[in-house]
Amino acid sequence: PKNKGCPLIECEFPPLGALNKLGDGSMRSAMEVDTANLAFGKKLIQGISLPLIGPKVCLLTSSAASAAFAQKAKALGASSCVSLRD
Repeated sequence: PKNKGCPLIECEFPPLGALNKLGDGSMRSAMEVDTANLAFGKKLIQGISLPLIGPKVCLLTSSAASAAFAQKAKALGASSCVSLRD
C-alpha cells in the first residue's frame, strides 16, 4: 500500500469457469456464479477480520453487480459494503 496507515488488499474473485458449465449466459449460470462469489467473499472477510478485534473490512462491489447481489453482499459481515454503482 502507498499509505502504511491505510493497508489495502485488492482481490479478484477466483475464476469460476467450472461453475459456468452451460456457458450460455443463462440466469441459472449467473445465479451459480453469484452464489460462489458471495461464498468466497464471506470466507475472505472471515479470514481477514477477527470479531471485536479487527481489522475492519470494507467490501466493494462492481458497478456491473446487480442490486440483488449488492444487497446480499451487505449481509456478509464486512464493516461496510459499498457498491461502485452508487
